[in-house]
Order: sequence, then structure tokens, then C-alpha cells
Amino acid sequence: MDQSQVNPFHSTPLNDDNGRVLLDVGNLSSVDEDSVTVSRQALQQLLDNWHEMLREQKQMREELDKTARHKKVKPSLKVKHAVHSVYNCMETEGVSVWDTSKSFQEASNRYVSKKIIEGVNAQIQEEETEAISAAVRTYFFTKRKQRKRNDKGLTSVFRKKQARRQRKHQKLTRRKRIVKESTSITEQEKKFFNPVLTIDYMSSEDTASDFSDSSDCSDVPESKKSKKLSRRTLSWRADKVSTFFNLLDRRDRKSVV
Repeated sequence: MDQSQVNPFHSTPLNDDNGRVLLDVGNLSSVDEDSVTVSRQALQQLLDNWHEMLREQKQMREELDKTARHKKVKPSLKVKHAVHSVYNCMETEGVSVWDTSKSFQEASNRYVSKKIIEGVNAQIQEEETEAISAAVRTYFFTKRKQRKRNDKGLTSVFRKKQARRQRKHQKLTRRKRIVKESTSITEQEKKFFNPVLTIDYMSSEDTASDFSDSSDCSDVPESKKSKKLSRRTLSWRADKVSTFFNLLDRRDRKSVV
């Protein structure tokens, strides 16, 4: 096309996904009225779709921001204990409690959550409502998990696993303390063994009550079951690591005496 015939004020034709011209505002003079109407309708549809996509993107951003806020809020132990205390009091006094078979956002559950927040605010007024709300939400889902375990008869199994996990964490804490306080363990040894001072390298310890369902422990008195520990050694752990841990355990026992 001769450049002299090109109108610098003409817009580039608007095409759809298939490359078809929807509206060429630079050549309206050569388009009949029906074609212009169809093109305008197509353009309006494109604009409507675009606005809908923008609305969806805005909703997604809001949801992501909301999720991020929930993750950032980490209630203190003081807040958690207050939430548990208020809810337990409500349960004891026969006040409305959560129906964990329903959604957290269900009307009756929202009412219970509101009452808990009010009760906690009355106890510790300096805490932010957002932190209290996060603790309430967490406790609701904890209660829901407890109910599901009860329904499946898994409560005792869960408690035993929790007790084992707690003993492993306690063992790790004691060993770390001995390493930190020891003057006979060289800095080079501390640096060498530091990578294995993690929960993964701690062996499990089971009480006799953990096997109370088996015939092997049927003759063990109830008062003795919770005191007798049986260690499960880690076959894959190096002997050097086990020897070092035994040394720490001996020193820990001496420090207690």
C-alpha cells in the first residue's frame, strides 16, 4: 500500500483469537451497518470477559492475602492456654460448644467462637483480636481431629504416639543441654556431632503401657507399666553416634543425682 494513502489516525484492526477482524475503525466507511453492529457486540463481549477476568484475579489476590495473614499470625502460649481454658469452662458449664461435624464458619460455631474471643479478651485485654481468632480457629480443628479419632477408636493410639514423640523431644533437649554446658567436650567434637543433634537421630522409647494390648505385658502391674522404658535402637545410626549419645545420657543422669 502506498504510504501516501495510509491515514496516520487509523487504528489497528481488532482481531479475535482466530485472526478474524472484529472491528476496523479505520475502515468504517467501507463497512455496512449490520457488520458494525456485530463488531460492536463482539467488542462488548470481549470487554465483559476482560472485566470478569479482572474481578476473578482480584478475588484470588484477596484470598491469598487472607491466607498470608493467617500464616503470619502466631498466637502466644498465653493466648492458646486462655482459649483452651475459656472453651473448657464453657464445656463444663454446659454452655453451647462447637459442633465439629459442621464447618467452622457455620452459624452456631461462629457464635461459639465469638463467645470464646470475648472470654479471652476479658482475661488478657492487651492481646490482639487477630491472634486470639487464629488460636480459636486452630483449637476448633484440633477438636475436630480429636472427634474423628474418637469415632475411629484411635485415641489411645494417638496418645501413645504423642507420648513417644514427647519423650524423643525431651531426650534431644537434655542432650543439647549437656553438650552446651560441657567443658570436657571439645569445640571440634561439638561441631562434628552438631548435625546429629536432631529429632531424627533420637531413638524411640516405649513404656510397658504402650504394649498393654499384647499378652507379653499382661502380668505387668498398672503402676509399673508407665515407668518401665524399652528403647528402640536405630539400626542405621553409626556406632560412633550411639556411643556419643550414651556418654551424654550418663552425664545427664549424674547431673540429676
